[in-house]
Amino acid sequence: MEYEASTGSVRRAFDKFSLEAGRFAGDVELFLARLGDAEKLLGLTAFILVLMFLVVRRPTNQKESGSMGRQFALALVIVVIFSFGVGWMFDGRFDVPDVFGS
Repeated sequence: MEYEASTGSVRRAFDKFSLEAGRFAGDVELFLARLGDAEKLLGLTAFILVLMFLVVRRPTNQKESGSMGRQFALALVIVVIFSFGVGWMFDGRFDVPDVFGS
């Protein structure tokens, strides 16, 4: 008996959580759709800088430090790939609702 009641309350909590998560996703989608090109570019630049920091940062394990040149090359490849995507996004008819299927 007690197990069935707790399962029902977990199900209701999960349903409420999924409803709120759906509303949040809709709000984020609307926010991203209303951004201008310069705002999108600044956000993507910050995202790329964070990715480069994660790739180029000093390793915590000194046994397998790897070469900094290889890490820099990987960071450069990431930036080139993102630059290609950003250029494609700004030149094309790419829009946030098209990505999420709304």
